[in-house]
Amino acid sequence: MSDIASRAEEAADIALGSAEIAQKAASKVLDALPVPDPRSDPNFQRLAGLEQSMLARITPWGRNRWPDVVRFDERIGEFDLRQEDVRAKLTDLHNRQDRADADYAAALAEWMAAGQVVESKPVSEVPELEAAIIEAEGELAALDNLRERVIEEKLAYVRKHRGRLVRDAERATGEARERVLRAVDEYEKAREELVGLRQTAVWANCFPSETLASHPPHAALVGGRNREAEQHLPGLKRELPVYALLALLRADANYFSTVSTIEQAAVMQGTSVEALKGGAMWTDSEEGQAWQKREKERLIEMYERVWQRKPPEFG
Repeated sequence: MSDIASRAEEAADIALGSAEIAQKAASKVLDALPVPDPRSDPNFQRLAGLEQSMLARITPWGRNRWPDVVRFDERIGEFDLRQEDVRAKLTDLHNRQDRADADYAAALAEWMAAGQVVESKPVSEVPELEAAIIEAEGELAALDNLRERVIEEKLAYVRKHRGRLVRDAERATGEARERVLRAVDEYEKAREELVGLRQTAVWANCFPSETLASHPPHAALVGGRNREAEQHLPGLKRELPVYALLALLRADANYFSTVSTIEQAAVMQGTSVEALKGGAMWTDSEEGQAWQKREKERLIEMYERVWQRKPPEFG
């Protein structure tokens, strides 16, 4: 190997070693730097604000009972519609801006080709479009600001009047539950009347035939005809007694007068999901045994409401 090649190889080895040393030093510096809190990132804060804004837009699933809350939502909706118009305007302005340079160059070329008449020299739209875009973006931001103010007003209103709103909604829920139960009772009576009147009509047609000694079964839905019942209740393999259906409808009314997700229940009761699930309790602790007892009683009560008897293991 020539002296030049040897020296070049030696220089390459030195450079490679220096690079490795520099990389290790840089790694140490990076490791020593404090890890930034992601919550301080503007984008994180923006996303958190958007999440809060979206949560504040949630409205009651059923009919909203409170005119004041409705008005908040209407004002928020008005800002949304105005923003849609501004966004459409911005889209048009950006599209025109994208074409502005090419349009100006084409117009300028035509002007030059026509002899460069001073009075008719074209003017670029770019400055005007840029100013219009800045103005529209400002309007969009202003509408954001105004909507957030309304959202804050809505949040403050609900927090201030939560007790009254809850009492009103729970009272209305109880009234609706009673209406459902009355409707089930009315159905039960009307069905009994229907069965009796049909038997009367058959008697009027057949008297004094010996066929009147018996009647079609009526204790089960559609007379116990499983094929017809299964069309509406897929998976039903046995006849469904009418009393069980009525009990089930009543249980349904009771269930939906108190139901919530477990996360919602935790918020309403001021506790944790784990505590409601019982996962944080030892099964042999006093608290754990009390929870198991309540859960067993709830399941037995539900069974009795549907089937009008205790479960076999408690019969």
